[in-house]
Amino acid sequence: MTRAYASPEQLKGDSTSTASDIFSLGVILAELLTECHPKKEFRKENCNSFPISKELSAIIEKAMQDDPAERYENVSELGEEIRDWMAQRPVYSFSRKPHYRVKNG
Repeated sequence: MTRAYASPEQLKGDSTSTASDIFSLGVILAELLTECHPKKEFRKENCNSFPISKELSAIIEKAMQDDPAERYENVSELGEEIRDWMAQRPVYSFSRKPHYRVKNG
């Protein structure tokens, strides 16, 4: 376990699951997209944060939820959300509102 990428349950010493891996993937995704660590305590002093889309932010936030039950159920689900965003299809973790789906679907 690396503290900078560990899920809250790992840091507490609780049992882990795929949800812990998804949390770590969310941290890595955020770093790749923004060049900054999403957790303030691990950011570099000269961190260059670049704005990312609301949809990508929602994907990262869902992957990094404190409650494992609120994260993606599996890596395939996370990957599907990223593929949807890349294909400019609706990203359901961003919004499940019909207006968003119709506008972007």
